[in-house]
Amino acid sequence: MIHAPIAIDDGIGQTTLTMQNRRDIWILAALLIVFLAGSIYMNVEQEHIDDDKRPSSNIARAAGTKALYLLFEQQGVKTDKLMTPMLQIPDDVGLIVMADPFKRAITAPEVDAMQAWLDKGGTLLYFRSVSGSGADFTEAIPTIDLYPPASLSVDKKSEYARDVNSIAISGTTRLLIEKPEEVTVIIGDKNRPYAVTWKEKKGRVIMVADSVGFQNSRISSADNAVFLLNIAQKHASGKFPRVLFDEYHQGFGSDTDVNSKSIWSLIGPSFRMLTWYLVCGLVIYIIIGNRRFGTPKELEPARIRSTTEYISSMAGLYRRARAPHFAVETLKSAFLKDIARKVDAPENAETEQICKLSATRYGWDASQLFGLLQRCDRFMVTAEAQRSGNKKTIKSMEAEALELGRELDGYIKTVKTG
Repeated sequence: MIHAPIAIDDGIGQTTLTMQNRRDIWILAALLIVFLAGSIYMNVEQEHIDDDKRPSSNIARAAGTKALYLLFEQQGVKTDKLMTPMLQIPDDVGLIVMADPFKRAITAPEVDAMQAWLDKGGTLLYFRSVSGSGADFTEAIPTIDLYPPASLSVDKKSEYARDVNSIAISGTTRLLIEKPEEVTVIIGDKNRPYAVTWKEKKGRVIMVADSVGFQNSRISSADNAVFLLNIAQKHASGKFPRVLFDEYHQGFGSDTDVNSKSIWSLIGPSFRMLTWYLVCGLVIYIIIGNRRFGTPKELEPARIRSTTEYISSMAGLYRRARAPHFAVETLKSAFLKDIARKVDAPENAETEQICKLSATRYGWDASQLFGLLQRCDRFMVTAEAQRSGNKKTIKSMEAEALELGRELDGYIKTVKTG
């Protein structure tokens, strides 16, 4: 079946073509809507991450901590992200960075795992917010300072005070010490502390009010970046060289291990968008590539000319040339070549061998076919000798040629239908 251009002769053809065009337009319009909706959804999803106010290292806007993550990374600190529940903390992690508020609550098993990790020598850098509902420690809690200072100095005796002259304060959150005998103030004083620390067996907790600028928009103020880098370099070294930024409790990652994630979630937003474009483009290409231009028309089967028709049509030419033997010679030669190919006869096979193979293949009488071909040979010799004869002789040769053609045509039809 072929797809030919439709010939519009009346209203019926025009109606069929118009309806088909309308259907194609609706299909393409629907695909366009799906494509735009998917693209908008993916862009909104990415913008939602970018505009989010979570203190996450995945967010490059003002409230995020991507600048802090890159600072550690660029200064040679081995930095990574925690994307799964805090149930099994790797042994090479020396520092975990957490920040309020959380999107996922910390569970009791996670608290136990964190405490075990702290007891073995880990350090937690915890930015607290009054609006947070994260891990609760009894040593210090966040509270509100109605009249916060613009900047504070770091305790010069602190191991984190190297090259730090002042810390910028931007916000109303400070800390309230619950156990003064266990807590050491790093920024501020015991009445108005903004950063404190205490030991947990072999480990340590460093609690910092979120008014101490650590976010993307404030980390460059005063010496805040130097102070935080000093913490990372102190506690992410030796046997514990790695820093983990807690992204799981910021709502990223999943409840299961990365190995169980789908490929779609692992390839990231950029490659997801590219994959979406490729899939939509492929669908549109397939639909457009298979459109027919008009209604289908049946292809009429090729009309096979019989051998006798071929000889009859050339009769006038042969009559003028007085050479009917040419038609028989051409027909016999073509017949033998075709038959030899069909029965896989050896090259340069004799006529008799071809006849025997044909008889085996098509059930013919080999001697009868061989006799017909011999009659063709005799006719060609006789016709060649009598080509200068009278009209009666020529007409008799033409009749005999047509008869030979009819007999060969019978075999040819068998081959073509078989």
